[in-house]
Amino acid sequence: MTIIDLTNQTFEPEHLATMALGDPDLLRELLEGVVPGPQPETRRQNCSQALLWLAEKEPQVLLPHWEHFVTCLRSNNGFSIYVAMYVIAALAAIDTEDRFAAVCRDYLDLFATEKTMVAGHAIRCAARIALACPKYREAILQDLLAIESIHRGKNMGLMVGYVIEALDLLFDTAQNKGEIFTFVERHAQSDSPRTRKQAKAFLEKVGG
Repeated sequence: MTIIDLTNQTFEPEHLATMALGDPDLLRELLEGVVPGPQPETRRQNCSQALLWLAEKEPQVLLPHWEHFVTCLRSNNGFSIYVAMYVIAALAAIDTEDRFAAVCRDYLDLFATEKTMVAGHAIRCAARIALACPKYREAILQDLLAIESIHRGKNMGLMVGYVIEALDLLFDTAQNKGEIFTFVERHAQSDSPRTRKQAKAFLEKVGG
C-alpha cells in the first residue's frame, strides 16, 4: 500500500487513478472521499477527479462498487450526487446485469431538483445513458421533453439549454423526431441567450 496525503496535497487525477488500479486500499480511500458528509475540500477533489478518470478509462474497476455510487446518488449532498451521476452513466454502458433498472427513476428524478448544477448534469449524463442503453431511451426522452413540468428550479431557460444539448446527441436515434424538433423550435426565442443560440444551431443542423 502506498501512503499518500489526499487531504493536504493535490494530485493529478490520472496519477491517483492509475495508482489505485493496483492498490485496493487506495481505491477504498478514493471511494470514501466522495461519500456524503463533511470532507476536506482538497481530499474531496482528489478523490472525485480520480474516480471520474477511472469511470471514463477503466470503468470495470468501479463496477463492483455500483451500490456505493447508488448511495451517493440517493443522498442530499450535491457533490456526492455529481460524482455518482457521471460514474453511474459510465458504468451503465458496460454493465451486463442491468443494474440501472433499479436506479433509473431515482436518476431521472434529479431533473426536478432546484439545484441547477445537479439537474443540468443529470440531463447531460442521462443522454449518455440513453445512447449506451437503448432500452431506457424512450423513458429518458419523455422526461427530457417534459422538463418544463418537471424541473422546480428558477432558471428554466438554462435547463432547456441542457435538454437541447441532450436532444442533439440523441436526435439521430430517436423515433419521435417531430416532437423533438417542435420542442426545440419553441425555444428558439428563449430569454436565455445561450439557449437561443443552442436552439438555432440545432434547427439549422437538423432542418437543413
